[in-house]
Amino acid sequence: MRCILEPFQQLYQPIQKEINQSEFNFNEAAKPVDESLLSNLKADNILKIENTPYRQLFLFNGDYVDRGGSSFQTLFYLLYMCICGRHVYLNRGNHEQDDQALSMSRVGPMVYELKLKFPQCDLSIIKPILSDLFASIPICTKFQKLLTTHAGTPDTDQVYYLNDLLIENRFRQKNFFWDPTCKENYWHSFVWSYKRNRNTADFMLRNDISILHLGHTPRMARQRRLFKQEYCQYSQLLTYTQQNSDNRSNIKDNDKVVIETFSSPSNFGDMYATIVQANDQWVLNMNDLEWKYLLIGSSCNDFLLGPKE
Repeated sequence: MRCILEPFQQLYQPIQKEINQSEFNFNEAAKPVDESLLSNLKADNILKIENTPYRQLFLFNGDYVDRGGSSFQTLFYLLYMCICGRHVYLNRGNHEQDDQALSMSRVGPMVYELKLKFPQCDLSIIKPILSDLFASIPICTKFQKLLTTHAGTPDTDQVYYLNDLLIENRFRQKNFFWDPTCKENYWHSFVWSYKRNRNTADFMLRNDISILHLGHTPRMARQRRLFKQEYCQYSQLLTYTQQNSDNRSNIKDNDKVVIETFSSPSNFGDMYATIVQANDQWVLNMNDLEWKYLLIGSSCNDFLLGPKE
């Protein structure tokens, strides 16, 4: 029992205490020492990371407990990185909730992994710890003009500001599902929405965001034959990010782009991405059947956003 509970509690408690005191719903990422951003959407191949979290900014975008048979190790290592590094940020995914990860009635939740690997584990002790941890994870992270969130923006005609998230209390409802009629919990869409909202560009405009980075919707399984797989070194996705980070004066006001990235169904770490640009009328092409996905790599070190030193 000590091999699992005590180290986990030691890692979790200082993070939970700090977050519960501030109750931040989104992160404002500080500028790292070497000005590079490693964005690994679902922490695939996390143990292959070569750089340290001391100098580089690491951003992870949810679904840590949906990592096959390695969910607990992934979550444990992420907490370790949060303590050891000054520039490590976590976003909450839709799997970080009681019903998805901690219910024995669902297929493949995290609790099955714990019981298999740690037969002596007392779930009555560990489940409340995990439940509190899930509720403590912020919803999204903003880095300069890049916003990363798990699912999408609010699916409503009303355009919200990121500061509106500060008045929302996500701790009062730990186990939630996507409910577009629940206005007071509009932040659910950042975690749960399967829709690609055509008003996303307006949301980006109001919040001074040039790039929206998403990773929730798994298109690969149902559109397997529609993909034209092309390998690239992420250069097509980096253009806007690099321009953004350099604060160049030639950036136009209508230069908005949504990047959607996700891992393959095989869960071996292959990552695909698409770019959706806004037109002059602030309308995004949200017909995903017309999107073109790129195979961008199979290692988390392929996803450096910014200069690599």
